[in-house]
Amino acid sequence: MASELSKRQTPGDSPMGFSEVQVIFVIGGPGIGKSTQCSRLAQETDIVHFSVGDLLRMMPPSPLRDLIDLRMRRGELVPSDVILSSLQNRIDADMREGKRQFIVDGFPRSLEQALLFEENEVETSLLVQLRCRWVRLRINNYATVCI
Repeated sequence: MASELSKRQTPGDSPMGFSEVQVIFVIGGPGIGKSTQCSRLAQETDIVHFSVGDLLRMMPPSPLRDLIDLRMRRGELVPSDVILSSLQNRIDADMREGKRQFIVDGFPRSLEQALLFEENEVETSLLVQLRCRWVRLRINNYATVCI
């Protein structure tokens, strides 16, 4: 059964057409502020925000969830098919509620994931990479802050 999102791959498949679906990905290192910035944007717009890490952590208990938890604790990549399935399910549910704009943080984590998403779903509208240089400032004790 094709997902709602994958039905948007060609304009003829839906009265809405895939060009009305916009997916923005935000990537960057741990703790850089991906979720913070995406949440702020979502609060000020109609864009739906979600974190791929949060989606995976919200999966119901199962052997697959145990594998995902283990890989995430080790800092290893979760299999692309698992991530794509979770992404597809979440976007499909929001599309059924009339949503068409999405900002997703923490995805893709590899070129393979990006290509698989575009091959199986829709073209990415925008990819934003958050980068930061770390500077040590003296405030009472040493604190590391991002500027």
